[in-house]
Amino acid sequence: MSFNWFYNFKNAQLEDGGKVKTGTLTRMLVVIAACLIWVRFPETFNIIGILIGLLLTYALIFWRAASELFKRKR
Repeated sequence: MSFNWFYNFKNAQLEDGGKVKTGTLTRMLVVIAACLIWVRFPETFNIIGILIGLLLTYALIFWRAASELFKRKR
């Protein structure tokens, strides 16, 4: 899902060249849904696994942004 988001974001930036929405509301809804599922089924889902999965999205975004930034400096 993270890669798909980044791919669509990158394409929108290239095509539009202006202001691009980043999907903050969508990511917030995913976090809320994940928390509600965990509250409903705590014996099935581990909160640490959910947190790692949610934070992985941001780690991938930061990693990709940093790699693009360093690529431009060369």
